[in-house]
Amino acid sequence: MPKPPFLDAIDRRVLVCDGAMGTMLYAKGIFLNRSFDELNLTQPDLVAEVHQAYVRAGADVLETNTFGANRIKLGAFGLADRVHAINPLITCYQSGDGRWFWLLLLQADRHWPDLCRALGREDLMQDERFANITVRREHAPELVAELDAVFATKTLEEWGEVLDRENVWWAPVNTITEALQDPLVRASGALTSVEGPDGVVPVVNTPVDFYGTPNAPRGVAPELGQHTEELLLELGHDWDAIIALKESGAIP
Repeated sequence: MPKPPFLDAIDRRVLVCDGAMGTMLYAKGIFLNRSFDELNLTQPDLVAEVHQAYVRAGADVLETNTFGANRIKLGAFGLADRVHAINPLITCYQSGDGRWFWLLLLQADRHWPDLCRALGREDLMQDERFANITVRREHAPELVAELDAVFATKTLEEWGEVLDRENVWWAPVNTITEALQDPLVRASGALTSVEGPDGVVPVVNTPVDFYGTPNAPRGVAPELGQHTEELLLELGHDWDAIIALKESGAIP
């Protein structure tokens, strides 16, 4: 039985990109043996076509590091910022009270009518520049300008109520304090608590969770130099040597 072309390409040491983006490129008969950033510069039409298909399927291209086309990398070439988003419905906007938030409309064409209704701008649905994800990308600066003007008319709290009511997915850019108080953060298990010397202390939970290997925080982070003396004693230093190190300022 002959090998599938994909495996044959690997045997020939042809480098391909991984993930869904690489699969789409492979389907077009393209194998990459150069940097993704170079592809962005040399074949921008191909990049646009693949990204549009990817976003149309519901992907968040901001996080697509397998293709090297996220804003940090493209920004190095002056090709990406918030007003030149591949999907202008996944970018950040500012409310009238100066708060930033993200629109998270992953399936751009599906969510476009909901957003227009929430903004009270149903007329945008009839604008040919914004008719679908392809032309919205081409006219991203114009669309971002339209949305900026509307979002500047209400506070973040007011927009939150409107967007939730119209089923528009969004998320605030939280301060650290707000993030710790966010009910979604708490419900996700991102925070936990441990016993400290003065009682219960809230801490950030581990982001790593392995099946069949339960984990739990063992205690609060040590204070500066908390175990220095203990470790020096284990290494064979006596108290006279430790006191000399303290007096010299070598250890706290």
